[in-house]
Amino acid sequence: MRFTLLALASCLFLTLPACKASLSAEVNTGKKKKLMDFDKPMAEPVSASDQGEEAGITRFALLGARSDLSYSGDGNPACTCLAVSLGKPNDSDFAWSADVPRIRPLTQLVIAMKSKGVACKNRGRDDVEVSYNGYVQQPNGDVVVSVENTFSGRPTTTGAIIPKPGADGRIYLRPVRSKLAWGKPLKGKGLCDLGNPGESLQGAETKKENTRGTKRIGGSAGGVFQPTAQHVDAAGLEHLSSESKEAPRKSNR
Repeated sequence: MRFTLLALASCLFLTLPACKASLSAEVNTGKKKKLMDFDKPMAEPVSASDQGEEAGITRFALLGARSDLSYSGDGNPACTCLAVSLGKPNDSDFAWSADVPRIRPLTQLVIAMKSKGVACKNRGRDDVEVSYNGYVQQPNGDVVVSVENTFSGRPTTTGAIIPKPGADGRIYLRPVRSKLAWGKPLKGKGLCDLGNPGESLQGAETKKENTRGTKRIGGSAGGVFQPTAQHVDAAGLEHLSSESKEAPRKSNR
């Protein structure tokens, strides 16, 4: 019995260094295991815009005023004291302080204007400028855009996304009050007719009757439309006035 215990003790004494060496070898192999950190997210967060792009969703701009849009065209007046341009968001007459928005080309249109630097006989105070007020969409397909006064140093909106007029409709511009200098026809009375860019905004040939009162720059396939003033006769004015008794809708971004 005593001999057996001594034999077992000797065996343990001899095998312990081997076990220790084996453990050291496993620890010092130089291989590092990657530990999981459960406080760290498994993947980077995805923004809402990225999710929309990944899902193939096209996000279109809403109708209404755009504080990030300004007019960058020439100073030729389309209406009294006012230079105006109609077109697509990426046209050269439009300057955006943020990303250029996407619009629905069949139903939406961009409008931008400026009064500063435009010849004006009845401007009044030097610190008075024009600002977009709103629009009214008529049952007959016309769209009437209204403008108002603002003073230098105050928030000014000089552009908007508006409904596209119908095939036989027109875009008109008027001041919110008749005493204001801007937004009237260069000749005659009534509303300032900005015309109808029509199908050319989609790259198709514009019908002749839909381009009355507009001047195309850059050919039939696209290009910038610069409206020219067009007198609206008394019958047309009465028709528009009877359908636009409500105040223009003012929509801000």
